[in-house]
Amino acid sequence: MEVTTIKPFLEEFYGVAEAYVEGDDPATTFSSCGVVLLAAILAETSSVDILTKITGFPACFVEGVLRVMEIGGYHLSLQFADLITAACLHSDDFKTLENTLNDVIENYWARMDPIWCEAFETLRGGYLFGGRPQWWIDVEEGPQLLHEQWVN
Repeated sequence: MEVTTIKPFLEEFYGVAEAYVEGDDPATTFSSCGVVLLAAILAETSSVDILTKITGFPACFVEGVLRVMEIGGYHLSLQFADLITAACLHSDDFKTLENTLNDVIENYWARMDPIWCEAFETLRGGYLFGGRPQWWIDVEEGPQLLHEQWVN
């Protein structure tokens, strides 16, 4: 898939699939890892710069997701091969693509060192797919941008 068409494709796909789970930062981070992996497959690249432009996530988050994928050998798994096949052959079947992506991410998330789960939340820095900031509702102060919590 051409790089210029990947972001619009992902926007359409994540209009149907979950890229953000309101009130659940670990689930949002889990889904955000999936965005990076799917973008890498569609763009056929592991370039942090290109994937950062496509996804809108901070470069450190994108690099972390790719590095853990490589270190853990996840890119050699059957689930990852299934995701590549689904992205190539079933890109118009969002349900199949979403199910296959979730299988990869569940395997990826369950097998990685738990410290990475927390690190990914920090590295994501309160940004959502497309570079949109995540809003956080503070009972006393009202709505805030989540990424402002990391800038102290």
